[in-house]
Amino acid sequence: MNLIGNRSVDGGNTGNNGSAGSNDVYDVAILGGGIGGSMLAALCARHGVRVLLAEAQMHPRMAIGESTIPQTAALYRVIGARYDVPEIDYLGKFQSVRQHVSLNCGVKRGFSFVYHRPGEEPKPKECTALPTLTPPVGPDIHFYRQDIDQYMFQTAIKYGADGRMLLKMEGIERGGPGWILTSSKGEQFQAKYLVDAGGMNSPLSRKFGLREEPCRMRTDTRSAYAHMIGVTPYDKVGPPRSEHGLLYPMHETTLHHIFDGGWMWVIPFDNHPDSLNPVCSVGFTLDRDKFPDTGRPAAEEFAALLERFPGIAKQFRQARLVRDWVKVGARLQWSSRQVIGYRYALLPHAAGFIDPLFSTGLAMTITFVGSIAGRLIEAARADDFSTKRFYYLEGWLQRTLDHFDRLVYCSYVSWADFDLWNAWFRVWALGNILGALGPITLYLRYQQDRNPALLAEVEKPPYRGLAGIDLEEYAQLFEQAGAHVDAFREGRASAKQASEQIFRLLADFPLSPKQVHIADPAYRSLNDWTLPKMIRIWTWGRFFAPEKVRRLYFQIKTFTYPTYVLRDVWAELAKAGRTSWALIRDIASAFNLEWKHRRYDPIAEARPVPMQPEELYKELDVPYRAGVKKEESEPIVDKARETVVPS
Repeated sequence: MNLIGNRSVDGGNTGNNGSAGSNDVYDVAILGGGIGGSMLAALCARHGVRVLLAEAQMHPRMAIGESTIPQTAALYRVIGARYDVPEIDYLGKFQSVRQHVSLNCGVKRGFSFVYHRPGEEPKPKECTALPTLTPPVGPDIHFYRQDIDQYMFQTAIKYGADGRMLLKMEGIERGGPGWILTSSKGEQFQAKYLVDAGGMNSPLSRKFGLREEPCRMRTDTRSAYAHMIGVTPYDKVGPPRSEHGLLYPMHETTLHHIFDGGWMWVIPFDNHPDSLNPVCSVGFTLDRDKFPDTGRPAAEEFAALLERFPGIAKQFRQARLVRDWVKVGARLQWSSRQVIGYRYALLPHAAGFIDPLFSTGLAMTITFVGSIAGRLIEAARADDFSTKRFYYLEGWLQRTLDHFDRLVYCSYVSWADFDLWNAWFRVWALGNILGALGPITLYLRYQQDRNPALLAEVEKPPYRGLAGIDLEEYAQLFEQAGAHVDAFREGRASAKQASEQIFRLLADFPLSPKQVHIADPAYRSLNDWTLPKMIRIWTWGRFFAPEKVRRLYFQIKTFTYPTYVLRDVWAELAKAGRTSWALIRDIASAFNLEWKHRRYDPIAEARPVPMQPEELYKELDVPYRAGVKKEESEPIVDKARETVVPS
């Protein structure tokens, strides 16, 4: 059979869901083939949904959003297992990305932050770090996004999605079964439901005027980014470990150079022996009040920052561009008044954006995709795409965007003083730890019990809340700590007073493991997650933690984690053994059986997707706007079309 793309010459699709060419009706059309859109297409197609995945550009292509966090990584594993798509599970830790996806990605063993003052070398003790997880649940990854996005696009096609590159939709109209789409080449497609994965250039936002003007976010920044080679590891040019005391080499972390009014990221992809990629991602983000855009090219602004901060400049003396600067001189933030509408949804990056700080974008995307995929699968089977199936996600996403806006905004304020940052850093770190504990717990419980229903718990509080925001005690701490940052910004408290108040809140917080030293300002590099320390934390959580912590996060049997460790060690040894045996075999023999690899086997039927009862989402359907009472923000719903009408 002659094939064109993933379609046969007679218009039929070669995937397992039987979707066809432009004359057929798709259950779901996804506009945008980046990591979010492709992942959603793979999940839906795996379960028989007829999916059109339309990407206006060509893979591989550059994208930012290159750093995972522990909660994101754990969610990849939960979602991959829940929907029976192991290719998503592979994105959950560095070892599996290296083995199954790409050798062009970097390892991430933590977040590190180095504080800088104009014209001065950084002080060794003015740095902070949060180590990420260790095997078998970590470490995290620096995604080389052009590889990751193409991998997910191909995965979607593998499971039967009709994936097309260079397919730009110029006409989007209601009609037919739901939507009639017209490409720039005049092709027409029909779909029952439309998902906008177009990011900043969201086509539905333009069509329906969904963007809020002005943007409601308090964060107000601009940015520029590029790819370079020759970036010197900061460990070679910065203060030695004997002086700064951080646990991991900074070159194996996502490095943040922070200063009053902005920050710069350094994300290396060449920071492990197996890497085939010499590239390093570099970017800077600036508060527009303190660093207004003067219209200068990004390269000149970057050079000016290096001149201003000599401690950063050392790292870039040998650096050269391999991908030119992309500058966003206008405001970086956007927000939407509506995310879910009549037969459509906006993925998080199309609905809103805050800042690259803390790598929250991928976390919102995988959580949203994992929730809407199950609803789309059930809607396609019932041929019922009513808005009420999806409206839960409206409140969830709007609330999450507002939380991360508050988190990032307070971070920029805190960078006026290192002591204040040292305090606020711990508020973020604590939420990061509590947020990651949820999906990690569910995944480990699934590993021990093999009960798929556990994977659906990821949509229930507190596990559904990113960065711990659905945990009542943490949400209260976050708001109180944020109020002290506000007091500093408004001149009602000094930086020292605000930081001392935040440390008192942290000291009184009942749900934090004492082994993390979250309330001790002297511990600037928080607890690592190596096996000996994990055993101590598990012992605390299983026997000595508050009842709520034990119930939510530590219902794991004694030998589950050590067994998981041994399984990963064995997998690495087996891989090394296979590689060595293949070398010896090829020296001695011309014949092998590698063509029998299971990757060439037909795709097995997917396991059913475990879902929560519909009543749960009715309880969680809370239309959300920051600072607005529910009854004031309740949308007007046109019952005849089940579409949310702007008030």
